[in-house]
Amino acid sequence: MSKKKLTTVVSSVRFSLALVLLIVTLPWANFTGQPDGLETEESSSFSNDIWNETPFRDVAIPETFTFLNYIDYSDVGVLINNKSEASKTIGYAFVAARNISTNRVFLFDNDSTPTAETINPTQFDTYFAEPLRQMISDRNLTTELNYLVTTKGIPLRINGPGNGKAAFDSEIGLVNGAFNSTIHQNWWASHTYGPGAGEEMKQFSRQEEGFYLVTRLTGYTVDTALGLIDKANNSFGQRGQGVLDLATNRNGSGYKWWNDLLYAANTTLNGSMEIPVHFNQNSTFVTNESNVMLYASWGSNDGSWNSNWLPNAGFDSADGGWGTGAKYWDSTNPPLSADEGFTWARQTAVKRNGNAALEGELTSAACSMVEASVAPGLRAEYFDNVGITFNTSLMPDLSGRTADYWRIDTDINYAGTSGYWSGLDSRFDDYWSARHTGAITIPETGNWT
Repeated sequence: MSKKKLTTVVSSVRFSLALVLLIVTLPWANFTGQPDGLETEESSSFSNDIWNETPFRDVAIPETFTFLNYIDYSDVGVLINNKSEASKTIGYAFVAARNISTNRVFLFDNDSTPTAETINPTQFDTYFAEPLRQMISDRNLTTELNYLVTTKGIPLRINGPGNGKAAFDSEIGLVNGAFNSTIHQNWWASHTYGPGAGEEMKQFSRQEEGFYLVTRLTGYTVDTALGLIDKANNSFGQRGQGVLDLATNRNGSGYKWWNDLLYAANTTLNGSMEIPVHFNQNSTFVTNESNVMLYASWGSNDGSWNSNWLPNAGFDSADGGWGTGAKYWDSTNPPLSADEGFTWARQTAVKRNGNAALEGELTSAACSMVEASVAPGLRAEYFDNVGITFNTSLMPDLSGRTADYWRIDTDINYAGTSGYWSGLDSRFDDYWSARHTGAITIPETGNWT
């Protein structure tokens, strides 16, 4: 996404503008001579910083400015999940608003494409990464795109493998680039783009940097996401404020690096670029700001996540008209088995930062007893011991532990094997214990062992 070159040099732009103004303001009878000349020296005062265009130029064009005659979207790709109504609504609205070619729209339309916020690496590869690689290759766009736009309805995060976790947008931006091999790695990789990497700020190029820049159109609701497009349409040519919300409690950790970038951004925006910035450095969330042009903060920024900012966030008002008994709050019950029940109730005995709290109560199905002597086998409980510390010369203590899996075993005479027993999974391949419980009858007469 780059700015179109509207004119060859600034001086010619200013001459065109001045000529238009003269034609408009001077009477035709008095328009008998050529202007003495135009001062063009001020063109030398423009900054070499690609992001700093102050002082802003006066440019004359036949029509009014729009996104489409000022910004080139030919290097933007839009990702749409065809199984998500939200993704289709938002994605196609953006495509229409920016007149993006259908060749740059990537539709993920497998019937099994997930819409959940969290997916695993296999789902990411199967339903998103591989189809995207194929579509880019088939359309000969390998060197054409710099930016990817995702939407609400496309997963947010990838969990796995193991303890690895990553943002979907971070991983999809690495597809087919210099960092492709780092996808699903449980660590991070370093790039060399921008001041944070010690590089001079310049227009982004995926060919040079080895990855895509990814942005997301989302919100709590579809209307919120669509509103981002509308607000951008209506504010073109206007300037708002920046909001930077620092988290000073991170300055003593490795995360200070991100704070340092916010400090630098404030200096640049509020200084050389003369953009007003609300720069917050205390321990509260920044709220009630308007006319916001750009925003950067920590997600749970100040250790104040438990403060209540929404009306009735502490379930303060009792109201029987709502399913939970608390005003503005409704609920759905979890999946239940036969004869189980679940109820929500507003209560004040246990609470935090509010007048009340909601309590969910699961009513279990009635339990029935089976006499052990006539049961078909022994109750077998299996315990996964990974992460459990115990004396390896002794059996681990199972007292007070809840079994990871249980079943009725009619035969416990298992043959030796290097794998796991039939019916169990890989948790019980190594470092596990079994406990069998049952009743045996001891004869009172005769000889027995």
